[in-house]
Amino acid sequence: MAKTPKASVSSQPESFEAASMELENIVTAMEAGQMSLEASLTAYKRGVELLQYCQ
Repeated sequence: MAKTPKASVSSQPESFEAASMELENIVTAMEAGQMSLEASLTAYKRGVELLQYCQ
């Protein structure tokens, strides 16, 4: 099973670059298709938070 991106949910990224890198890691992990449903939902929620931060 693939590792989930390490990040605590709802924590503010240090910078735009950090948020962008974390978001890229989440996308890569999700595209691999090896995450459980629960891990995928958690990663998706974190991705939404990061996207909002970047915008």
